[in-house]
Amino acid sequence: MSTKVLNVRISSELHKELKIQSALMEQNIKDLVEQAIIDFLRKVKNTVIENKEVNNVIRVQDNTGEENNIASSVNNWINELQEKKIKGLFDITKDPLYDIPAVDCDVPADFSKNIDNYIYGKGV
Repeated sequence: MSTKVLNVRISSELHKELKIQSALMEQNIKDLVEQAIIDFLRKVKNTVIENKEVNNVIRVQDNTGEENNIASSVNNWINELQEKKIKGLFDITKDPLYDIPAVDCDVPADFSKNIDNYIYGKGV
């Protein structure tokens, strides 16, 4: 499985609490955050699935030539979420992950470890 780097800014208090909980649970912070994201995605997907017929759920497409159908399905899903938000049936802003500022970009796997080399060049 390939990995991506996700830099997230959180408050000092939240970071401190996360460090305490990770120590108590004997897990590293990366694993705790990864599990929180997995739980969040399951929650969102289950909320959508519970309110739709199974045959209307967006399915993974094997054929990459069907990008327009995927884009159309995603746009429809976004519109449905907006309608649910208006009706008070689904409010993603209640999720604690919603307000965490994050940056998602493609960087080398060793970017965090060797950031000075990438910014200033070798020999730093």
